[in-house]
Amino acid sequence: MKELWYLGLTRNDEKVYLEEFSWDCGWYWGGGYICTAHKNVTENQVLHGQCSMHTHFDSFFKKDGMCFIDVKKSIFKTSYLSTRQWWRLADLFEQFYALKAAAGIYKHGGHQTSYGRTYAETDSEMAAKLNKQIEHVIIPEIRKLLIKVRKD
Repeated sequence: MKELWYLGLTRNDEKVYLEEFSWDCGWYWGGGYICTAHKNVTENQVLHGQCSMHTHFDSFFKKDGMCFIDVKKSIFKTSYLSTRQWWRLADLFEQFYALKAAAGIYKHGGHQTSYGRTYAETDSEMAAKLNKQIEHVIIPEIRKLLIKVRKD
């Protein structure tokens, strides 16, 4: 069963969870999914899809012209992460998304078309290396940070 990491309660009394990472389509790490649910919804209900919103970490925390931490402050009423921990989490997700995107480019050479693509545009070994960096460095660092927070 997929694990959830409780991040806090919004100003609208919704619980915010980060979903556990997953190995998807046999070649890349998926993750960074945020789901929110009313404070009366149980974690088990969230695990079975009863979220009021489901989005990516980077989308959840992006607002035009606002610094990450200011967006965080505007969203959360309470959180178990300190400001320093939030910054660390944001940095780790920036690495996660960049490595994931680069792995996709090395795996497929882009996602728009295969027309005209040369063999030199792809490098499956580099894609695998980037996925190993995600798996062995980035995900464990995120888990290590969140293990202190634990679910509600």
